[in-house]
Amino acid sequence: MTQGLIVHHKPDLVVGEAAIGGKNASAFLIKLFGCVEAVCWNRGVKFEAAHSGTVRKHFVGKALTTRDFPHLKSDKAKKAAIKDVVIRRCMAMGWDVDNDPDAADAAATWDWACATFCRSYQAKPVGGLF
Repeated sequence: MTQGLIVHHKPDLVVGEAAIGGKNASAFLIKLFGCVEAVCWNRGVKFEAAHSGTVRKHFVGKALTTRDFPHLKSDKAKKAAIKDVVIRRCMAMGWDVDNDPDAADAAATWDWACATFCRSYQAKPVGGLF
């Protein structure tokens, strides 16, 4: 799939969300990440790993963790509260993510990658500033 997407879209850069979880990280996801990285290398396309904390710090101003939501259990903070902040930021930027945390994370990662690797990138202005 990665090779087909690269051939069709001809990107200069592919960014993948780095696996998290320490010793509990999904071996399947780690291997999938490695396969995508290898295909990029094989096709001569630059590959970068995006760490969720780095992306969130860029996108919402802070690398949110479960400690930022002490009133919630760890699992609830990870699955709802943190992702809800990212969804709200996407919506504030005018990006329709349909309350989907995966779509919001992808949009945040895209924004981080553009801001980090594209010199002329500027996010869509919001709030009638321009």
